[in-house]
Amino acid sequence: MSLQQRLAWLLSGTAITIIGCDSPAAPQREFIALKGKISVGSRVLPHVMVMLMPSEAGLRARGTTDGSGEFALISEDGSQGIGAGEYIVLLKAMKLDRSDQPRADSLERFKTKDSSPIRVNITHETKRLDIDLQIYIENLP
Repeated sequence: MSLQQRLAWLLSGTAITIIGCDSPAAPQREFIALKGKISVGSRVLPHVMVMLMPSEAGLRARGTTDGSGEFALISEDGSQGIGAGEYIVLLKAMKLDRSDQPRADSLERFKTKDSSPIRVNITHETKRLDIDLQIYIENLP
């Protein structure tokens, strides 16, 4: 390959790179760092998986409550937080070997998108998502 051909090849690659860099970038999603607490009245629920499923298209987010019922959401793409929108809240007991945890059947109605009655609207102003299940459950052993 002659020097002239090499230069032409190199310049064409540079032109493609420059053109590629000028193309508009894909819009970045804005995530809202969201923490919250799951409780039944004054009783916190430790070791519960909290999942927010979008009512329409969008990314899911989830977290697991700690010993004080607190959780932080992580989007399914690994981003901290969740996008704005309407969500259905799903709950699932993770460990059932201690008396301070809910029985699996007590959270059964919160397990699927079709059965969970909890709907939330997350906006950029939303800072916390504290959910008291007392209004959804009559008896939690």
